[in-house]
Amino acid sequence: MYRNEFTETISRLAFYGLGTADIDLSSASPKLVMGGSFPKCVKKGLFLTLTLSFRQLFEFRVRYCMSDDILVGTRALTVDFSCGMTFLRALDNVDITIQRGEFVSLVGVSGSGKTTLLNAIGGLIVPTSGSIIFNSICFDSMNEEERTIFRRNHIGFIFQNYNLIPSLNIFQNICFSAQLSQKPITAQQVEKIARQLGIEDKLTQMPAELSGGQQQRAAIARAMLARPSLLLADEPTGSLDSVNGRSIMQLLRTAVSENNMSVLMATHNEEFALQTDRIIHIEDGKIIAEESKK
Repeated sequence: MYRNEFTETISRLAFYGLGTADIDLSSASPKLVMGGSFPKCVKKGLFLTLTLSFRQLFEFRVRYCMSDDILVGTRALTVDFSCGMTFLRALDNVDITIQRGEFVSLVGVSGSGKTTLLNAIGGLIVPTSGSIIFNSICFDSMNEEERTIFRRNHIGFIFQNYNLIPSLNIFQNICFSAQLSQKPITAQQVEKIARQLGIEDKLTQMPAELSGGQQQRAAIARAMLARPSLLLADEPTGSLDSVNGRSIMQLLRTAVSENNMSVLMATHNEEFALQTDRIIHIEDGKIIAEESKK
């Protein structure tokens, strides 16, 4: 609606923030005013009108200011979990971005917020506050069904507990995510990735017949076969020996370089973290440092 009027001003706004811009709602045609502040509008008692206008502004801001190289980003992402009469803050105002075709490792001790951050970015949990932008689309504007469909089509998961379907054999499990998102796959593709992961002789077996490491590799094959834009990997090498762990890292690196896939990997393994493009350190739900390896 306000595209022509806002384009010039929007282009000057800081990425993922209103910066020094404000919305003047005193007239029938809302307009941006440089040098204002978001709280000032709230104090004017214009919260309802501001909320509607802010959503429109937010869409324009993402469209014009979000770099084409950035696939996903968070702004002031906060997640609280209820613990009886109190709450636990699992994520505290987290701001990160992941570029297209970037391999990023998320490093921190157990309980630091790694899994919560992956689940929030993947749309598995709804944050208490803050925003998640994926490919210029705001998760805040989606209902649960829309998030499910979006997640199915664009995001892949490698879970710590594998999440294989017990009633399906390994071949069927590997195909499952790709079939849900209606992506064309062939038996040859399944066999190829199974061979790369060393489970080509397990395709007709059931999950319960495999070791933990073999189930992990089946889960990795399932996630990668669907060719998601973003792969969220929670300790993907945690159940593997060093040889298989290095094979997984090489496979993930190949997916990034050949398919322009983005990978965000939570890990405790310093050797594997050093093989990624960037390392994000998280502690007590806060991002404390970043290291670029490029």
